[in-house]
Amino acid sequence: MTRRLGQLATAASAAATGALTIASIVLAATPTPEAGAGDPRSSGEGPGLVGDPLFAILGVIGVVVIAIVLSVVYVRLTGGPRETSERPTTSRR
Repeated sequence: MTRRLGQLATAASAAATGALTIASIVLAATPTPEAGAGDPRSSGEGPGLVGDPLFAILGVIGVVVIAIVLSVVYVRLTGGPRETSERPTTSRR
């Protein structure tokens, strides 16, 4: 029984130490930004466009053109649309 109480005391002590360590880490963090922190996206102008929008638009257009060209090349290499005689017929009565 003494051994069991010793193990229980050790486990409780480890749990308390872990909880206090985590609590001190959480309480040490502050949600407020530093005094010198500003908007890193622009030079003091506030939020705005980040990066180069024209480059992004040209990139999207480039991807579209490549997709169209590759689709046309695939259709040409595989023989194009095929005519089959196995089309279902519709009968008008």
